[in-house]
Amino acid sequence: MKASPTRWSGGVIALHWLSAAWLALVFALGLAATAADLDPAQKFDLYQTHKALGWLTLVLLAARSAARMAHAAPPPAPSWSRATRWASGLVHAAFYALLAAVPLIGWLRVSSAIVPIPVSLFGLATIPNIAPVAANFSEIMAFAHKIGAWALAALAALHVAAALKHQFVDRDAILSRMWPRQGERAP
Repeated sequence: MKASPTRWSGGVIALHWLSAAWLALVFALGLAATAADLDPAQKFDLYQTHKALGWLTLVLLAARSAARMAHAAPPPAPSWSRATRWASGLVHAAFYALLAAVPLIGWLRVSSAIVPIPVSLFGLATIPNIAPVAANFSEIMAFAHKIGAWALAALAALHVAAALKHQFVDRDAILSRMWPRQGERAP
């Protein structure tokens, strides 16, 4: 019987930190596109970049899911209560659900818009629309996308706060299991 690892694999760690940076960028682009007072061409470009990166979030999620299934998870810290293990599992499940739902809802939103501009992956490929034009549905999806994005941001903040609490208050070395080692390469 193989023993559980004491830390995540290099590939899982790399995908975790790539996802964190990626989501921060996609979120910032979405905020800038909706909140900034920009000329229409700049706003259009921001939206198109946000849409492309948002769609590629699904590809990144698939890679993360595959890596996660391929590599054993380190066990919970011995000091963790049943409630802490349950909360950790719930937060991670919610992360994966929102990482799938938010881009899919965004894709539904742009597909059903009055002017359904397909997602262009930087001129390399065009992602087809997945819903018929329906203004009311598109507006509902826009609202759901916004709520989902803010929920994902809140969950990320909770995740970071919990990791810092475990590292610096509980001192259970949880953060070190996901922090890249110097010179470590993803397999």
